[in-house]
Amino acid sequence: MKTSTDFAIHLSRFLSEYLPHERGMSHHTALAYRDAFMQFIRYMKEKQKIPVEKLTLDKLSKGIVVDFLEWIQNERNCSTSTRNYRLAAIHSFVSYLQYEDIAQLDRWQKILSIKMKKVEQKKNKLPYGRCRKIIVGTAGLYYSGRGEGFSSVVSNV
Repeated sequence: MKTSTDFAIHLSRFLSEYLPHERGMSHHTALAYRDAFMQFIRYMKEKQKIPVEKLTLDKLSKGIVVDFLEWIQNERNCSTSTRNYRLAAIHSFVSYLQYEDIAQLDRWQKILSIKMKKVEQKKNKLPYGRCRKIIVGTAGLYYSGRGEGFSSVVSNV
C-alpha cells in the first residue's frame, strides 16, 4: 500500500534537503516556505476538496495556483505582499520540480509564468511642508547622551 504521494515526497525533500543544503537558504526562509505550503494544503482541502493524503503533483496546475492566490487575498484578506511571498515559495518549489519531474516540464513552466503583482508603495502621511518644519525645527538641537534629553546648540550665556 502506497503511503506517501509524489507531492508529499517532493515537498519534504524540497523543504528538508534542497532549500537548506543545495540552495543554502536560511532556516527562517524554509519555515516561511513551509507555512506557505501549509496554507496551500489547507486551501486544497477546504476549497478543492482534496485532502493532503490524496494531493498529488498532477493536481498542481497554473489554474489551481492562481485560484489559491486569489483565495488568500480575497477570502483570507492577505496583502499583495503576502500573496507575492506565497507565489515565490511556489515558484521555488516548481523550479525544483523542473529537474526532479522533467516529464511535466510544460506544467511547471506554466506555473512559473504567473507574475508577481505590483505592490503599491505607501505614501508619506505628512505633507512636505510639515516634514520640513519638523526637520528644520530640530536642526539646532543635539542629544547630550546623559539622560538630559535634547539641548540647544546655542547656550544662553
